[in-house]
Formats: sequence, structure tokens, C-alpha cells
Amino acid sequence: MVAQDILIIGAGWSGVSAAVSLKKRGVSNFKILEARDYIGGRSQTSYLPTSTNGDIPIDLGSAEIHGVIKNPIKKLADDLQVPHAISPRGTHTYDLDGNIVSQGALDKLEESFMSYMRRRQDDDEKDTTLQKGLDDFLKIRSIPKGHSDHLRLQFILDSEICHEYAASLDEMSLFWWDDDSEFDGLEAFMGVAGGGYGKLIEKFAEPITSHVQLQCKVTRIEYGKGGNTKVTYADTSSGDSGASVKEIFAKHVLVTLPLGVLQAGAVKFSPSLPKSKVKAIQKLGNGLLNKCVLHWDGMEDKEIFWPKDQTWISRIAEMGDQGKFTDFHNGYALNGGLPLLVGFVTGTRAFSMEKLSDDEIAGEAISSLRKMFGEDKGPEP
Repeated sequence: MVAQDILIIGAGWSGVSAAVSLKKRGVSNFKILEARDYIGGRSQTSYLPTSTNGDIPIDLGSAEIHGVIKNPIKKLADDLQVPHAISPRGTHTYDLDGNIVSQGALDKLEESFMSYMRRRQDDDEKDTTLQKGLDDFLKIRSIPKGHSDHLRLQFILDSEICHEYAASLDEMSLFWWDDDSEFDGLEAFMGVAGGGYGKLIEKFAEPITSHVQLQCKVTRIEYGKGGNTKVTYADTSSGDSGASVKEIFAKHVLVTLPLGVLQAGAVKFSPSLPKSKVKAIQKLGNGLLNKCVLHWDGMEDKEIFWPKDQTWISRIAEMGDQGKFTDFHNGYALNGGLPLLVGFVTGTRAFSMEKLSDDEIAGEAISSLRKMFGEDKGPEP
């Protein structure tokens, strides 16, 4: 059997980027195996039919380019002429009484906690969780649990940190949670007519699409002598029940599988991966961020009950209700005036949400909106 020079496992951004780089360097004897029935990994765009605007893109995973200054993804979107819109940074945050909270007051509270946290990062010898850091801060400042400052600070951390890293505060390190870098500038929203993150990676992958085999679920990788590695996979193009087991050989194999797949042991390696790699895989956190898309088809402009000019609509929740659809993205000013909101849930609440039905999830999102705008608002989407 003729071996591939290179076999790439996974057609998400890593796998596609590697393939595009190979193509540019004149390498043509390579193949990509992808378990799902589309290219893109977490960049997947669905299309919502509407009565007035045709099918509109809804990004199920990645949805914005965060920081457009010198960002290679923004340059890629421009070069490939994939439509997108720059998001303004407008936010209305509603307090328990339904009134809008001063952004200055929230910023001051956040700055106070962040200064305390930086000192802990510099001075402490032993790491702890962000949740423990918050509890210590409240104690030092004599802020009782359930006090308005506590609820506001909890909201800030849920919104600014938990949503950013798709994890709860008790899962994140006080020392290392922000050990990263980011691009400057505003965000670019991809969910506009003709756009979508899925569209972006599809256009990026066009030069190598012929090298991709979809619905090929890799189950085993065996290192072979003489540079040949055998990869076993299930061809599920006829459905899981009718899957056929196949083999392919390659001189080099590049594995770009998601962390969750590696942690689940869904792919067996022979010989086993080095202990150091297995340990690293198992210790890495794997977060969860869920979305609920609410669309009121046929709603007239005068019926829209939320502020049209704010990109984010948020609420400070009472004890026990924090993080339960307290942030909504409003694309009204970016998507042609569509009555559509996207609510977010992350961390432990996101895992709990996985057990609910679609109607139950939508009900929780609507309930959160009514706490901001009144019980007579928020008709069923």
C-alpha cells in the first residue's frame, strides 16, 4: 500500500492550517481525516430561516474575532472577503431592582479586586482558586455574602473571566488564569449576512478541500518501522451502524484532535504516548460554554423590548442565580436589525444545562430577560 507522506487527523483550524501550509510548500501527498461531516471543528455556522431576511448565519461555536488590531484572523477575513461587522463596546447592566448600573461603579469594584489579586499573585507562595481569592477579598473588605457589592463583583467575574475561559471560578488558578495574551482593538462579529465563522474556515480550506475525508473516525494509531504509521478509522458515511473499518498508512501523522477526545481515550496509541504527555493531557482543563439563540420571527421594530444600541445586555443576579443567562449578545445593530439575542451559560451551570430540554433552556433564558425588563416582556421566541 502506498503511504501518505503526511496524514492529518482533524479538520479544525489546526488541521486545516497545517494542510494549507503544506500546500503552499509544494507538498501534495497528504490527507486529512475528519470524524464529523463538516470542516471547521468549533467553527460551525448554522442558518436560521426567517420570514423577512432569508436564512441568517448563527455561529454555534466561535462567533467573534476578539481584538482586530494585527489579528491574523481579521486579516484572513478581509483577504477572503468574508463579511463581518465591527462590534461597538456598548453594555447595559441591570441591577436587582431593574435599574441600569453605572459602568463606572462596576469598573471601580473590578479594579479594586484585580489590584488585590495581582498582589496575591506576586506575594503568595501557594496557589489557590479564583473563587477562594474572591472569598478572601470579601472577608478582608467586610462585604457580606449577598451584599450588593458581592453580587456585583460576582457578576463581573462571571462575565469577564468565566465566559472568557469557559470555566467556573473554583476551577481556575489564582496564579495562572490570565497567563496569556490578547489582541488589541474592538471585536469583529461574524454572524452577518453572507458571513459566519464556518464560512471563513470553509473559504480558507478551499485549496485543500480535495484532501479531506469527512466522517472518518480515527480509533487507533500504531507507530510502524521504517517511518510507516498505521491509522485505523471507522468510515461512518453510511451511518454509525453501518460503519466500515479501514486502514491507512503514513510516513508522518499530525494529530490535531480536541482535548476532550484525547482525555476520553477515544483514540488508542500503540505504543502508548509518553507518560509526560498523558499526564499533561489529563491535567489540562476542558471548559464548556453553551449558547441559547432566541429569535422572534416577525417581531416588528416597535415591539423590541431591549435596548437596540447595546451590544451586550446583562443583569446582576441574586444569590444562587449567578451565571444563569446573565449575559446576552445583541446583534441588532450588526445583523440588519433582526430581533435576535444570544444568551450564554458557562462552567458548572453549562454542564447542568446539558441535561435540560430545548424548551426548558429557552424558558430559563426568557425568565432572565423578564427579570431585566418586566414580566410582561419577553414573549415566547
